[in-house]
Amino acid sequence: MRSPPPGRVKILAVSRGALWFRIVGELEAFLVSAGEAVILDGLSEFEFGTRPDMAPTRASPGDPVSPLSVDDRNVCVTAHIEVSGGTDAFLQGAVPAMTHVRADSTAGRAIAWLLGELDAEMNHDLPASRRATQQIVELLFVHVIRVWMTDGMTLPAGWIRLLREPFLLPAARLIHSQPRFPVTVSELARSCGLSRTVFIERFRASAGVPPAAYVFNWKMRLATTLLETTDTPIDQIAHQLGYSSPSSFNVAFKRWVGSTPGKKRKLASRRSATDVQVAAP
Repeated sequence: MRSPPPGRVKILAVSRGALWFRIVGELEAFLVSAGEAVILDGLSEFEFGTRPDMAPTRASPGDPVSPLSVDDRNVCVTAHIEVSGGTDAFLQGAVPAMTHVRADSTAGRAIAWLLGELDAEMNHDLPASRRATQQIVELLFVHVIRVWMTDGMTLPAGWIRLLREPFLLPAARLIHSQPRFPVTVSELARSCGLSRTVFIERFRASAGVPPAAYVFNWKMRLATTLLETTDTPIDQIAHQLGYSSPSSFNVAFKRWVGSTPGKKRKLASRRSATDVQVAAP
């Protein structure tokens, strides 16, 4: 099968048999056996199947999915990662196009066990099976994150690579763990014991953008999450993010998102209302 770009980070875990995976346009294909997984950044077309030399059939989002059978020889469980607050791109840009988690790795052994549990939940009518399945998939993603954090993994510049750099970790913690704004580049440099010039150079190499741009982007993502998931007044959000006035926050947010904070909140409210109406029956 040839699948269009998923648009979101996607986990494809083989629970039975073995399948080949390849990013369209690349020569290398990966054989993924039972208990192993691949993670896609969601930005590229990909192919998968039982033989790498077969001409692929193009898949479309509306294609029917066959029900799982205990007699199936090759089974692939898929899950997508959807990040709230407009941070999907924040995740996608920080991970490789395709990551192969092998069974003999530390994360691979944990993933193999989780896949066995997932296969059991999907093939037996067990109490609270749906809830258990959700928890298993969340644990799968935790181990995927650990794979990306492992030394030796080649990562594009981005936040995961930044968090993997020990000498930049104090600055990353100041920005992410306990957000307090405004935070200056000089303060971040001091937390790492580096001069301002050296800090900016190393930060840009790991994160892909200068520290000031990174802090601004993170503030806007926090603002988006607060607007979409809470009722916190906009002027209070502006104060939390270190803006001197709601108007200056409005200008910055509109420059980043393309709409005002008020419009962003109204759009999120309409989507939420639609979800409730669809789910009500």
